[in-house]
Amino acid sequence: TVPANVARYQTTRAMAGYPATDSVLGSRLLAPDDATSLSHLADHLKLSNADRKRVMATAGPKAEAVAALTPQTIRLLAYRQGLTTARDALWLGVANGDIAPDRFGQLMAAITDWTVPALPVTGHDVMAHGVAAGPGVKHLLSALEEWWFAKDCAPDREAVLGQLADLVSVQPGHADGDLVPGD
Repeated sequence: TVPANVARYQTTRAMAGYPATDSVLGSRLLAPDDATSLSHLADHLKLSNADRKRVMATAGPKAEAVAALTPQTIRLLAYRQGLTTARDALWLGVANGDIAPDRFGQLMAAITDWTVPALPVTGHDVMAHGVAAGPGVKHLLSALEEWWFAKDCAPDREAVLGQLADLVSVQPGHADGDLVPGD
């Protein structure tokens, strides 16, 4: 009998497009999904800090979250955590049976040859709208990212600044740095 993670590795490796030279992904597929096991794997293999971070980013992914991925949300994951993490999440999702192979292809296509865009505003722009440095800036940038991604990253700087002005205008006491934008 072949152990489950070995079978998972063999099945996934046989899929078209599997990056056969990616030893970190291969090792990850062989390991259990919990953080403790992955930390031991990283120690045992003496992974670089970057590879350790990569392996740990996939610790215990929730099957429901992986199964609910859409082309838009996989791009958001790639934007926030990097293309490698997004690809790893897809490979692990298909390996675990959380993503059907046809959906896997659709989701992978959404990030293949995709250049991760940069939000056209920064924290400096948020502070220029009267929000004090602190968590309010982070919350507003997150709200702007969500809005921008919901529009497929199409809005330009002026449109994003307009949305920022709208968010700030509906927040009483926005200069205190504790802003949590509403919907």
